[in-house]
Amino acid sequence: MTEKSIRAVVQCIHRIKINHLTGEDVDKVVNYLRTAYQNLMMVDQLPLAFTTTCLEIFQTSIVPDFNKDFDELVLD
Repeated sequence: MTEKSIRAVVQCIHRIKINHLTGEDVDKVVNYLRTAYQNLMMVDQLPLAFTTTCLEIFQTSIVPDFNKDFDELVLD
């Protein structure tokens, strides 16, 4: 991966919102994040805040109870 493609992957991660996907497809979000994780790990470029970013992404649902579970993980 080039430096430019690494930046693009990281930027895409930060733009992911569950509520922007039809039917709030959490499986699709998990797949996107897993693929990004694997690609960034392969080139040793995983951002330090990747886990926190993922937890924040999972709080973008329109289902308050779903968001609350991940909100509590971020605060810990």
